[in-house]
This record gives sequence, structure tokens and C-alpha cells, in this order.
Amino acid sequence: MQRRTLAVAAVAIALCAGMPAQTSHPVVSAPSAAPAFDVADVHSSYRRYSDGYMNAGLVGDRYILRQIRMLDLISVAYDIDWDHILGASLWMEADSFDVLARAPAGTSQEQATQMLRTLLADRFKLAVHTETRVMPAYVLSLGKGAPKIKHPDEAKADQSGCGARLNGSGQASPGQPPQEFVLFCNSATMQQFAENFHNYLGRALGAIVVDSTGLKGTWDIEMHIQGSPWSSDL
Repeated sequence: MQRRTLAVAAVAIALCAGMPAQTSHPVVSAPSAAPAFDVADVHSSYRRYSDGYMNAGLVGDRYILRQIRMLDLISVAYDIDWDHILGASLWMEADSFDVLARAPAGTSQEQATQMLRTLLADRFKLAVHTETRVMPAYVLSLGKGAPKIKHPDEAKADQSGCGARLNGSGQASPGQPPQEFVLFCNSATMQQFAENFHNYLGRALGAIVVDSTGLKGTWDIEMHIQGSPWSSDL
């Protein structure tokens, strides 16, 4: 894996920092008739129950996002990774919100996402534009010789997917190596592995991860890394 700079599409934002502690009223559509929820409630999440947002998405005519940071709200609304969002303030990574809305009958998930954009513009005065910038990236490329990864085990074809795990728990004892962090993919493409790598280690690396191996098909892959991505010993 090599570190490079790549030209990537990014979303630059301008956002009003202030908002009422709680708002609940019909959404007024913009003059361009942008799709909007019938009713929406947005308020601060004063207690964070988990590390990620919960109940995300459209369920029937209800659209629910709980304990979600502003940075993640924008990521969901514009279907873009958080590290492609430029101009974010520190509070956008710290403060979390609950979004509870009712959509018109028959609303699709794609339409609900457009309604979320309208809601952000209405309540937070969010304005965005896209541009291309040169940004740091880690590039997965082939080394010398044949690849040392395996084709999928047909007996485990139903176990496809990617994730991560820690081998060992707690802090390493004095004189012992740090715990091992393992990235894995089963029956996955190299593009999926690069995305898994980015999802778990992108923040620690401070860069995106892209695949340029040219390998086709699916693979079983494990990458063992000494240390945890959430500690300073990685």
C-alpha cells in the first residue's frame, strides 16, 4: 500500500452554527419545489447511547435518525464519505441530533434522502457545492510475484462480507506485543476490501483508500495489524 495524492470529488459546505434546542413544525418547501417531509422534528441528543447513529432510514412513512452527528447527517444526505466533506467545524463532529420526520405516503428511500437535504437547508441553512481537490490517499497495488490472497472457499460462500475484529482484549501486559487488529473480507472484491479498509482505518490514516490492483473476481482476505485503530499504538 502506497501513499499518494489523488484528485477526488469533495463536497464543500457552509453551515449556520446556531439552531433552536428543539424544532417541530411542517417543513416549508423551497420555491424550486424541492421534496420535503410533511412534518419534521430536529433536536439535540443530550445523551449518546452508542458510538454510531441508530434506526437510520425510512420505515413506512417515518424517517428516523437518532444520535447522529452533523457530519454524518451530511454524509447520509449526499451519499458521500465524511472525509470528502470540506469546511466542517469541530462541533459538527461532536454534537449529535435526533431527526424524526413523517414522509408523504409512497415515498422511496431515494426521495427521503432528497427530503433530508431540504430539511438541512431549512433548519441549518446548509449550502453545499462540489469540487475536485487533490487529497492524500493510500493506494492498494500489486507487489512482486503472485498475490498471496486466496480465492473464496466455496463451502463458505454464504458467509460473504467484510468486517474487523480484535485478537486479544484490554491493554497488553508489560513486555508483551500490543493486541492485533484484523481486517477481513470473505468472497469480496478488492474494491470491497479497499472500502472496508477505509471504513475502519481511514480516520486513523488521515486519507482515503483506493484499489488499483486490477485484480478481478472475489477473494478471501485477512490483514493483521499490530495495535488498535482507536489507540496511539497503531
